[in-house]
Amino acid sequence: MEVFGVPIPNIATIAAILIPASIGVWALFRVWRLNHLRAASVKFRTAILTAFSGLYPLPTEWPNDIEQRLRSIFPQLQIAIAEFRPFIPRRYRQAFDDAWSRYRNAYGREIDYQCYHHYLALDSNPDPKRAFRSNVDLLLSFA
Repeated sequence: MEVFGVPIPNIATIAAILIPASIGVWALFRVWRLNHLRAASVKFRTAILTAFSGLYPLPTEWPNDIEQRLRSIFPQLQIAIAEFRPFIPRRYRQAFDDAWSRYRNAYGREIDYQCYHHYLALDSNPDPKRAFRSNVDLLLSFA
């Protein structure tokens, strides 16, 4: 078939060109996205582990005033969380937000931005180090 003297390829030829090209573009995007996710995960894990040095994974330098130590590193953690959140798939973002809230908030109230009572050795919490490790493990599980 010709239009104005120019031959037009048939549908099979067009499909044979477009389908592999589309798959190739999709594969390139997928690899690009996974590489960015890996880099963001490494950056997030490094930020968390650096901030919690001496406290996580083994609490070798657990201070008497843990609440003050956690308050002092909160800005670093908040930056790491905000930078990593866009890389979390949408279906897991609420769980990630819940893990962040669970780490920094003992009672689950939205008005408590930093309430670390669950990391204090009180009668109601006989093992605060275990609660801390559990919450940090949960945060790192997204990376």
